[in-house]
Formats: sequence, structure tokens, C-alpha cells
Amino acid sequence: MKIRVLSMLLCICMLAGMISVTTNAATAVTKFTITMDKPSIGGMPADTASVPETESTYVKDVSWKGKFDSRGRFVKGQAYIVSITVGIKDGQDKYIQKSGSSATINGEKATVSSVSADKKEAVITKMYSVLSVDGAAILEKLDVDVNLISITVPSPVAGQLPSKTATLQDNAKTVVSNIEWRGRLSHDGTFIAGTEYTAIFKVVIKSEHKDVSYTLTDQSKITVNGEQSKVRKENNREAYVTHTFKTPIPEGQIDMSYVLTKEQADHYFVDNHNDEVIFNQEFVDYLSENFAFKNETAPVDIFLSSYYNRADPEYQLGYVKRILIDYDIGDGGGFAEWCHEMEEVWIAPDVAFGMVDESGKYLARDGVFLSALDGRVRKSYYGSGGANVGTFKVFVSKDVCPDGWYSIHTKADKEIDTDEVRNYSGVTFQLYLYEGDVYEAFKKGESAAELWCPGHKFINPIITPDRVAEYRDCQHPTTYYYSCKFCNTCEYNPKHTFKEADHYDVYSIEKMEHVYGDRVLSDKNFAGINSKGEKVYFKQCIYCGINPKDDFFSYSEEDFKKEFAEYYGKPGYEYVTYEWHMERLKKSWDSYFDKMVMVATTEAAAPDGFAVYSDRETTAKLSSWATDEVRWATQLQLTDKALLGSDYTKGCTREQFVSVAVKMVERMLGKELEAASAGTFTDTDSIYVRKAVKAGITNGTSPTTFSPKDTLTRAQMATFLYRALQYVRNNSDVRYTVYDSALANYTDSKQIPDWAVKSMEFMNALGLIKGTSDTTIAPNNTCTIEQALIVAYRSLDADDIGWYQSLNEFHNNPGGYLGGTTNKFFSVGIGGTAAYTSYTNADRYWSNKPHTPANLLDGKDVWRESNALPVIEPFTGIQSAVPLEDFMPIKDVD
Repeated sequence: MKIRVLSMLLCICMLAGMISVTTNAATAVTKFTITMDKPSIGGMPADTASVPETESTYVKDVSWKGKFDSRGRFVKGQAYIVSITVGIKDGQDKYIQKSGSSATINGEKATVSSVSADKKEAVITKMYSVLSVDGAAILEKLDVDVNLISITVPSPVAGQLPSKTATLQDNAKTVVSNIEWRGRLSHDGTFIAGTEYTAIFKVVIKSEHKDVSYTLTDQSKITVNGEQSKVRKENNREAYVTHTFKTPIPEGQIDMSYVLTKEQADHYFVDNHNDEVIFNQEFVDYLSENFAFKNETAPVDIFLSSYYNRADPEYQLGYVKRILIDYDIGDGGGFAEWCHEMEEVWIAPDVAFGMVDESGKYLARDGVFLSALDGRVRKSYYGSGGANVGTFKVFVSKDVCPDGWYSIHTKADKEIDTDEVRNYSGVTFQLYLYEGDVYEAFKKGESAAELWCPGHKFINPIITPDRVAEYRDCQHPTTYYYSCKFCNTCEYNPKHTFKEADHYDVYSIEKMEHVYGDRVLSDKNFAGINSKGEKVYFKQCIYCGINPKDDFFSYSEEDFKKEFAEYYGKPGYEYVTYEWHMERLKKSWDSYFDKMVMVATTEAAAPDGFAVYSDRETTAKLSSWATDEVRWATQLQLTDKALLGSDYTKGCTREQFVSVAVKMVERMLGKELEAASAGTFTDTDSIYVRKAVKAGITNGTSPTTFSPKDTLTRAQMATFLYRALQYVRNNSDVRYTVYDSALANYTDSKQIPDWAVKSMEFMNALGLIKGTSDTTIAPNNTCTIEQALIVAYRSLDADDIGWYQSLNEFHNNPGGYLGGTTNKFFSVGIGGTAAYTSYTNADRYWSNKPHTPANLLDGKDVWRESNALPVIEPFTGIQSAVPLEDFMPIKDVD
């Protein structure tokens, strides 16, 4: 029975294959030309039609829809639809294709309405109106589906006001409402260059059309400026249309939709906002009346949310560092996450610190909670799921809380054991007790109060960056110092540390394993040649630098004996030897190698491998420290190998250097530079020199000489590359970060020639030229070829290096003001972890590692594709990463 069924299935498959072949061999028919008698008042509907003899189709049927008189004749003032069915002639190996098809009836455009399932027949339709004389009555309207509505909207142009009206190509059928625009406008209400906008308007089918009743269907299409738009149909006569535009960027300008100027960034920068605020009744009344709730007193956390205060930049209260609370807040409260930048919270004596019921029992809620004193309860309580960075301070009157945190218990004070003092793990506050007037104490600050602690007990596992003992690597997890459970003072005892998993039920435990992420072009990482003839390299561990192969085959006989101790040397398991196991590993490695490494190409990296062009390798002599970056520079075609020679440790000549600078500029701009005329100099006619002179990158050493064989100093190299980068800036939308000079950190900075100071400042601030030591920058040392190549290679990403500021809500908010704090976390970094450092709107970080070099070969930056922005975490100085979409670069756009 099974054989019979299988045979039948085989026959069916063969038949299906034959059918498929037949269909694929057939020719599509997409054009139809039909003639027939046109309708006229009092005439009879045509029941026949014809197609040219040369066509592969024939007319099968003709039918009409509309209002006819009693004798079946056309009536004046009516509209009619004719439907003509055509079919493929017998013996024709053809089929009808609806997509892209066209039809005419009597030379006028018609519609291919449907095609049969076997693609052998099609129905072609056309509407005719039988004209009526003036004043003639319309007997009946004909329902017709609207297939296409074409609308023209004035496209947004930077500096112009938004248009409110749209134009219809055929206004006999529809009308449109005024346009509503969504998107960020300039201060004068005009469009901004490089910004995305959405036009929203309503389309309504006219109901008073005299001949036909038009209807919108789910298949109806509406185009704006020739492009299909998003349509939300309300009913068969109304629909809302949304269409997205992006204003073009004028030549020479940059896209301001993703860039902040220094002035914009400084306006919203946390450090430039109020350092302290006193919440007394007068200030709270002002806020309630103007920004928050009318005729209602709001809790502190509402006032501290800049969402309610965005209309007044003077009260962006989400960024205050010190607050004093002295007002009757009723039953309201405020959370620890009110304010990311909070350092001190002062509580006036008449304001309760805590939430309690009438019996004095504390409610189990996280956060700082405040309530008015009812005359019976004077207790303090704190718990927080926030406060992720450092330790902030809470100041309470000693009159209210004389015994510190003892009073938080419902037990009598004398029954309290200090080990029982309630304190949540992870809370990072410290309690201070002040005496006397709270306003005077607030003015004096921390010196007017004493830290409360009954005696340090270092058992509190607080996880913050300032308590990291050792960051994770591929062998060890991140460890933290313990803190006091009462006052949260950090112990900083290297012998008393903990791992996160020691105390917390964490969702994701740090796994101790190699992380193969770095792409280093070293000989030890060479893996082989892929099927395209390209060189493939192993990625190496971001922590220890080992590659997968070296790690895989580092498995020693001692490792084997430990892993297979229960079998090794036992009777019956004589075959379990080190050699036997290594053979098994070898087979496993071969499969892994083929799937995880050797599938890499220059177009796409593999999980643990990447490819480069074999013909772009260099065999020149290199210093060991320069190998990786110089090899990447040659991969990116910054070298003229014949000109640079075979020893890159030598001093770089002026001619050699301008060749590198010109290639760098041409790669950044994506086009070849123009050259000065031949004969510009008497001692060289190099095309690189003439291009560099034309672009203003360099000048001659005299009006007629260039001195091509003279070697460069580091200061001269910085100047040439600075001019090259400025040429790119002046001829593209590239802009560079704002920066502060760091030259004063070098003891030999006074040796920099005056003409090179600005160049050295820029190149050093962006990390393109680094010091020769921690205290020297050696401006007058000879620049070697490998140094020149490395700095040029780094300079390819000069526009991505610099300051970034988290302003995602400002970016998406047409009003221009921030909308509350975000309190997001740093992710595991590139080369380290940031240990739960959080950031909010207007936080600012420096990014100095903008790309992973391997994917530059095909013009793709890994850090952009992965949506990760590499930054320097400010509390620890380690390399970390944050989401790219939350940050905007701060640029010098003038």
C-alpha cells in the first residue's frame, strides 16, 4: 500500500513539474485594443466588439450597466459602464497578465478589471456618459469605484512657511481639507533644512456630482506629488492621508536635524541649570498657577519633572542638584528618581519624611515619600529603586529624627537592635542630621550637619560605578566594594568585595568567556583565504587579545585529565586518551572554522572572522606598535606603495605626505581633487603636490620650489592634515566637534611653532595626534611614514569623534523643551562594562572610538549599524556604549 501511495505522489509531482514548465514557457499578453459602437442618446447598446486579427485574443462577451429606457436604449444624462470579456484564442501558448497591462476601447483608455484564475480570460471596463441637453433631468446616478486620486502638495523648503492648501488633479470628484504639518519648525515657524515633516489632511468625495456616485474602496490609491501615500479610510466617501517629506539641505550646509550647535547644547546642558531650588509655599504657589496644576498643590516629584515646566527654561527643575522642601504637600510624595543630578535633599522640621498610616505603620513603597505632619508621627523612612550613581545626601532635623534611622521601626526605640535597622540593599543615600534653622543650614551646606551612623557595618551591596573594585574581563566578573548598611559609606577594602550574583537575583549574570570583537590585522590572527581570494583574519578577544584558534588549541593534557578524571586510566575506557579527545576537537574545530570564520567576505563579516583585500596588503617594514593601523590604512587605499617605499619607519618626506593627505581627502569626499597646472614648481611635478596646492593643503617652500624630499616634523604633519580636514569641511556637510585645548598638559607645548598651535590643538583634542608620552607631544620630532599613515587613517572619522548630548526628547519635540528625565543605563561597553551608570536628557559624553575598521571596506560603520555609540563613561573613564538614537553630536557649524 505504501509503495502505491508513493508512486501516486511521484506521478503528481511529475505532473506538477510539467505544468510548471508549460506555464513558464508561455508568453504574457498585456495589451488589448478593442473597437465597438459608441453609445449615443436613443441608441441601442452594442452587443459585439472586435480586436485586431493580429492579436492573440478574441471578444467573448459584451455587457452594459446603467439606466435604459423601456426599449433598452441609451438615455440622455446617464452614465454607463461597458464590460468586455476577452479570451486567449485556441492553440495560443499565451496567458493574460494583469500587472502592467493596458487596454483601449475605441482608442480611449480602459481598465483591465479582472483576470480569471487560469489567466485565459480578462474583463475590460470603461465608463461612458451620454450627454444631456441643458435643463434635462438626471434619471439615476451610477455607482463607480474611485481607483486613484492624485494630489499635489507644495514640498517643504527650508526658510518657508508651511502651506495650508493642496491641489487636486481632478477636482470634479473630491475636495481636500487644510493641511496639518507635524515636525520641528524654526523659531519663526518656517521649515528647517534636513528635517522630516508629515502632512496630514482629509480627502472627501463630492456628493453632488450629477452623473455618478463615486465610492472609496480599500483598493483606492491616493498619491501625493506622484508618490503613494498612507491612507486611513473613514467610510466610503472620506479618508485621512499622511505623507512624509524631508526638506533638502542647501549645498554647503549640514543636516541640522541630527546636530546640535554649541549654543543649543549649552542651553540644555545639565551643568548650566539651577544648582538649587527652595520649595517654600510662595515658590510652589507660583509653579502651581503657571506650570503645573491649577488650584491644586502638587507633590515634589511633579514640580521636579521638567515636563510641566518646559514653557519656562529658567525652571527646568529636573536638573537641580540641591533642594530644600518646606511646604504643606498634603498626601503627595516624591520619588528618588525625581532628578538624576540630585546631590542634596533638605527637609524642613515641619515636613514629615515618610509615608505612614494613622497607627504609625510605614507603607511598603519604594522612593522618598513626603507627607504633612499630623502632630502625632515624627519618623523618617527612605527606600529607592533609583539613585544609580554615587551617593546623595538627605538632611533631616535632629529635633525630628534625633536617633537617626532607629525611629523608622514600629518597635520602641529601646528594643531596636542596630543590625535590624531597615535599609534596602542598593540604596545609595546618606542621612545627615542638622540643628537649628533649616535655611541657615542649607546655606552652609554639608558642614552644618553630621553624618548619622551608629557604627559601620560593611554588608550593604551597592552596585554603582564609584564602588567598582575590578571590572570584568574574560576570566573574572565585575566586583564591587561593600558599603555600610547604615550610612552607605563605601569600605574600599580590596579584600572585602562581592559579585552581583552574590546578593541579587539578576536576570543576566556576567558570563566569563572570550568576547571576539576586535579586528586586528596581525600575523597571529591570519586564518586563510576565502573562496573569493580575500584574506580572512580571526577576530580577537576584546579583553585578552586571544583569537578563537589559539584558545581552542590551548587545551592541554592537564585540562583533559581534569575534565575526564572519572574515565582516564579506568578499565574499559582505555580509548579515552588525550590524543583521542584532540582528534574529536579537531573535527569540531573544522566545522566551526568553516561556519563561523571562513564565510567572512569584504562585504560582510562572519561571527568570528573578517576579510580584507589580498592585493592591498603591505610588505613594508613597520614598527610592531604601528602594524594594525598602518595595515588598515593600506586597506583603505591611503598609500601609493611605489612612492612610500619599503620602509615605513623612515622619516616622511613632504611629497610622500601630501600623497597620503590627498588620498584621505578624496576618500572622505568620494571624488578626485582638481590639480594645479603643470609646472607650478621647478623641483617636482607630482600630481599629489599639485592637488594639495590647489586645495590649500600645502604651499611651496618658495614661489617656485616645493622641496619634495625634505622630511616633515610632527607639527608640520598636524598642520597639513588640519588643512586637509578643513578642506573637507568647506566642501561637504562634514562638521567637527567643539573642543577645548589640552596642549597645556604637555611640558613641551611651548615648543610648538605659532603657525602650528591651532592645528596641534585640534588634532590632539580629537585624539588624532597623541603625546609621545603622558607629558610630551614632541612637535619638532621627525614624522615617520607610519605615523603619517596612522594619523590620516584616524582622521577619516574626525567628524564622528567628539561630544554627544542626550537630547532625544528635545529632538522629537516641536516645542523645543525637554520632557522629563529618561534615567537609562549604559550597556556593556566596548572593552569593559559601565556598572549601571545611568544617563538622562542633556547629559554629555565624549566619543573617541567611532568605528570598527573592518566594515569600512564597504562603507559601513559597525557602531552605526549596531545602534551603539561608544563613549567614555565619566565616573570611571572606561570605554562604554549607549544607544545612538538618544544622542546628538555637538558641532561647530559656523
